[in-house]
Amino acid sequence: MLQEITDKIFSGIRITSEEGLWLLREAELLDLAPLADFWRQKHNPNKDVSYVVDTNLNYTNLCDAYCSFCAFYRTDPNDPSAYTYTVEQIMDKIERARKNGVRTVLMQGGL
Repeated sequence: MLQEITDKIFSGIRITSEEGLWLLREAELLDLAPLADFWRQKHNPNKDVSYVVDTNLNYTNLCDAYCSFCAFYRTDPNDPSAYTYTVEQIMDKIERARKNGVRTVLMQGGL
């Protein structure tokens, strides 16, 4: 399957969702690297490549929106696994992240 997908990518043929899932579940990282690099060079031939070291800081997991994509929210503030960080805790987490090279922090929490 890997060879068929590789041939499609190198030929400029869009892979299917099923093929993408197969790559996600079955392919080795070293098999994916040349495919990703080929695609990157096709869309960004410039030799400069960059990335941002970032983190998500979830300042609370209390929420009552019941979003279908969220797997970690709590609705009861008395739930032992519910949390809401203080400003001091948030600042401490940001400082520790900064010391580890993080340059962007996305703060998100419940409604």
